[in-house]
Amino acid sequence: MFVKTLALPFLVAPIFVSCMVDDPEDKFDFSSDGQPIANYQIMGKVSDEDGKPINGIRVIADYSTDVIYRADTLYTDQEGEYSKFMSIPRVDKFYMSFTDIDGQANGGEFGPKSEYVTPVRTEISSGHFGGSYVISFNATLKKK
Repeated sequence: MFVKTLALPFLVAPIFVSCMVDDPEDKFDFSSDGQPIANYQIMGKVSDEDGKPINGIRVIADYSTDVIYRADTLYTDQEGEYSKFMSIPRVDKFYMSFTDIDGQANGGEFGPKSEYVTPVRTEISSGHFGGSYVISFNATLKKK
């Protein structure tokens, strides 16, 4: 009888622990290198000096750190627009590069342009989730 009394708490405790509900606000979303993840919407438009949209411009969104190189490549569409949603480790700035890769096609040959862009927070969150941000940049390229 004494053994049954001692064993009872060890048998019942797992039932109560397994019935506990996790609070979704306490969930941590980390990248493979342990950094908190944030949502980023990158978007913008590329046009020439006359305001006409330029199709086929390569846009590189570089969000590297001092230790790790990270970048995503996008291309402008017929309206000169580019857009991408991504969940990545939280960063303070993006280095946006715009390069004409098709020469004379799509309105002529344009010179490159680069710019640092600071993300704008659109959603504040709790815990280690980094929130949501928008990186919006419209670039005007000059003909060569």
